[in-house]
Amino acid sequence: AKARGVGLSSLQLTKTQSSQVNMSLAALTFIASRGMATKMTVKNLAIIGSGQMGAGIGQVAAATGHKVVLCDTAGDILEKAKAGMRESLRRVVKKKFADDPDKGIEFIASTMA
Repeated sequence: AKARGVGLSSLQLTKTQSSQVNMSLAALTFIASRGMATKMTVKNLAIIGSGQMGAGIGQVAAATGHKVVLCDTAGDILEKAKAGMRESLRRVVKKKFADDPDKGIEFIASTMA
């Protein structure tokens, strides 16, 4: 699934793709540890693993205007993560947008887009 606009997308990875991502992350960690990385602004975020931590990080990042792709090898876990994020966002909207329900609906739609 492609990330479009601001919000959250999901992508089911094969075991091979997951291994390739892990090797890429190891290379980036090496570059960062050697001081070779330059200062940059993060606008897009790929999160490997859609368990409780990955889903929570994805939700916060999407709600703060980042494009997020949540990746996992198990499609059912991805769907469970997205359902949990929607429910959590509903609770946020109930408190944060009590005076303007339309803005709350817009917030959920843009976050989960």
